[in-house]
Amino acid sequence: MDNFNTVYKNDGTIYIELNGYYNLLLIISGILSFPLNILYLYVIYKEKLWKLSVHYILTIIIVLGGIALGLRHLIIGIINFVLLDPSIISYDNVYCKVKTIIDIFLLYSFEFAYSLRTGVLTFLIAFPIFYRNYIEKEENNKYIIFSNLVIAVLSTIIFGIDNGDNLRIKNCNIYSFTGKIYEIIFLTIIGIFTVTSVLMFFFGLYKVLHVKLNQNAKESLIKLYNVNNSIYLFFWVLPNLSLFLTDVLNIHYQYISLSYDISIFAVSVIGIAEFPLALWQNKTVRESTINVFGIQSKVSTISNIIS
Repeated sequence: MDNFNTVYKNDGTIYIELNGYYNLLLIISGILSFPLNILYLYVIYKEKLWKLSVHYILTIIIVLGGIALGLRHLIIGIINFVLLDPSIISYDNVYCKVKTIIDIFLLYSFEFAYSLRTGVLTFLIAFPIFYRNYIEKEENNKYIIFSNLVIAVLSTIIFGIDNGDNLRIKNCNIYSFTGKIYEIIFLTIIGIFTVTSVLMFFFGLYKVLHVKLNQNAKESLIKLYNVNNSIYLFFWVLPNLSLFLTDVLNIHYQYISLSYDISIFAVSVIGIAEFPLALWQNKTVRESTINVFGIQSKVSTISNIIS
């Protein structure tokens, strides 16, 4: 990497992966996301939390996505320091196509699961009887896993088939290999998900504020809902809304390309926050973690030694 501070190629086009600070952030996010999500997956596995609720089935998918994204960011960040050069007009075609296809699969599997879990939480709050009778059923688990896999695989296949060299730009990212058919499908999905997510957020917030619970329980529920959905809005909805608007409004292709790169990095923040937030907000996860790693017994032992 010739210039640590640059975001410009020698032909004047913007490519954020040239920037050393961006790649350092990728590496740091990978270092954080990979082990944190492995620990969370281990807790879920050891305590068999997936048997408790559909919430944990979706969480397993999200955690697996967090592990894969963490590994992806770590590898790509390191490779970029070696591979990227502002003077190169276009990069290795095979490597870049493989990279973008993997990115598409990871993005769809992670984002669909996270969006669905946000929707499930809203249904739990707004329609508890419907949730208990129709959503919180063990037989639904296989349908959730199957639908998530189908959407991710189909999206990847469509991207792979319609994977052409974009003549407008020659960077090693998703936009450089996005065909017109896939672009239309992708924008449609993003548009629907973004609008639905925003409406669901405000609807769920209204229901939370008007739910009949004691004050402490209500405050805890509001905190849980607000934190989860704020992260979802800031690190999924806003980056994808930016991507949607730049493309639909036909803003300069460089900024559309930039939106793609920012979007895939923003998703990793959700992956990093997943386990710490669960420990903070979810009593079941907190107690399971203490049980798995014997934290309570170690603290008691230390206290006995000190006393």
